[in-house]
Formats: sequence, structure tokens, C-alpha cells
Amino acid sequence: MAHSRLILNAVRGRYVYRRALLGLVLALALVVPALAQTGQVVIDDPDHLLGDGSAVRSAAQQLVAKGPDVVVIAAHDAGSTADDAQSYLDNRLKTLGLADNSRTLRGNQIVFYVAPKPGFDGIYFVARYKDKLQPAYQRIQAESTRPSYTRGDLSGGLVAGINAVRTTLYPPTSPVVWIVLVIVVLAIVAAIAIPLLRGRRASAQTLDDARKRAADARQAAGAAIADLGQRMATARDKARYDKLSYSAADAARITDLQSKSEALFAQAQAAFDAAEEAQSMATNPTPADYQPLVERFQSAAQQAGEAATILEQAEQMRAHLDRVTPPGTPSPPDRG
Repeated sequence: MAHSRLILNAVRGRYVYRRALLGLVLALALVVPALAQTGQVVIDDPDHLLGDGSAVRSAAQQLVAKGPDVVVIAAHDAGSTADDAQSYLDNRLKTLGLADNSRTLRGNQIVFYVAPKPGFDGIYFVARYKDKLQPAYQRIQAESTRPSYTRGDLSGGLVAGINAVRTTLYPPTSPVVWIVLVIVVLAIVAAIAIPLLRGRRASAQTLDDARKRAADARQAAGAAIADLGQRMATARDKARYDKLSYSAADAARITDLQSKSEALFAQAQAAFDAAEEAQSMATNPTPADYQPLVERFQSAAQQAGEAATILEQAEQMRAHLDRVTPPGTPSPPDRG
């Protein structure tokens, strides 16, 4: 039984370890993206061209969640030429303490700039984003930012530009990836659940088998005792005439056999009753708990069998005496 508990504890330990490992993986999946959110959002809009700026800030925060620092600068009047607009941007970056100019951006900075006067806009980024954003730069301006800028919707253009940069740097996960991820998760769950279910099924089967063995042993013992009880009642009726039908010596031998049978019969009944009481008192019995019950019922059946054997000897003796001494013949006197 101790060995079984050791095995059960080992199985439980492996299950807890697997479950803890799975929990750690899931926790890392949640924590790692959170740790990656190290960027910041800076919106410089002195002329309030972006309204309350909430739409632009929301889009910027989605990009920041991926890691970059997002800087948005909007100015109503940045001069009359493109060079003036560029100088304004560089001065604002330096004034804000973000960079010396647009060519010396720091860390993970991405700068979105728009100035209705002189009609200048641009997206600036550090070298680490060049491989992905440089090829997409003109497309982002043509399809995302400038269509809104030309309508005077500076906030909408910036939101579209920020979103386009985000999807360029971090394309949405393909449905295939999610399908594969689901399959992997299901495989992990199956790897944990199937052995556990098999173990539970095997444990349940073992318990059912033990319960059935106890039930079969009880039924066999009960049947043996009931049959013996009927035979014992018949033998008791016959015993009343033994002294009249047989010699005193023969009657004494029959009585001795029947007394031994009666004693074993009583022991069998007591053993059966004790086994039934033990079974009724057992709460949530394990397979190991059923084995002593089986042995008790088997012992009761064995005692009933021994009693039946002795009782059969008495019956055979009566039958023999009846053959050699026909009914109605007076018993021969005992010779002292």
C-alpha cells in the first residue's frame, strides 16, 4: 500500500510540474509583451491643430506598445519653404530635449511631422527601422497621410500614418499562426490531460474490480451459509431420533460430528456478520481496503464448507446405519 502511495505521489508530482510549466509559459507570454512596452508618446501641438489629440495619442500608444518612442509634431506655420519647415522641426526636437535634430534621433524614436504652412510633412526614424520603413515610406505618404492632409484633416492623416507604420513594422499575425498556436496548445493540453484521464480510468477500473471481488466473495459466502443453514435444520430434526434409531455409541458419534458442524457453522455466521459490518463502516474504500473484506468473506465461506463436510459425514453415517439396521428394528443393547 505504501508503494502504491509513492507511485500516486510521483504521478501527482509530474502532473503538478507539467501544470506549473504550462502556467509559466502562459505567464511569460503575457509578461514579455508588457516588458516590451518601454516606449513613450510625445505630442507637440502648440496651435491645437489636432483637437484634443486623443485620436492621435491612442494610435501612438498602440505603436508604443510594440516598443518604439513616438513623437508627433504639428505646427500651423513653420515658415515659407521646406528648409524653414525642416529647421522648425529640428529646433522643436532640440527644445523638447528629444534629439539635436531629425538626423540624430535617439533610441527607438519615430517622428511624425506635419506643417500646413508651407505644406510640409514627413516621417523620421532611427536606423534600426530603416530596412522596413524606407521601402514603404512613399506608399505610406501616398496612401495614408497625405490624402487626409490635403483635406485639412491633420489628425486623421497622422492616425493613418501611425497605423501604417505600425502594421509595416509589426504585420498582423497570420491566421495560420493562430491555428498552429491553437494546435500546439491543444497538443500540450492533450499531453497533460490524456495520461491523467487514463490514470483516472485505470484507477476507477481497479476500484471496480476490487469492489466486484468483494461482492462476489460476499455472495459466495452468503450462499454457502444459507445452504448450510437449511441442511443444518434438517440434521437437527433427524438428531431427535438418533438415540431411538441407533445404538448409544453410534448416536454419540453422530452427535459429536453434528456438534462440531454446528460450532463451525456458528463461526462462519459470525465471520460473515463481522465482514459485513466492516464493509458498511468503510468510507471511500480503496482497492487495498477491499482485500481484507474479500479475505473475511472467503474465511466465512471456508468455515461453512468445513462445517458442511463434517455434517455430510454425520449424514453418511446415518445412511450407513439405516442400511444395516432397517427401520423398525430395535436398537441392539450396548454391551458393557
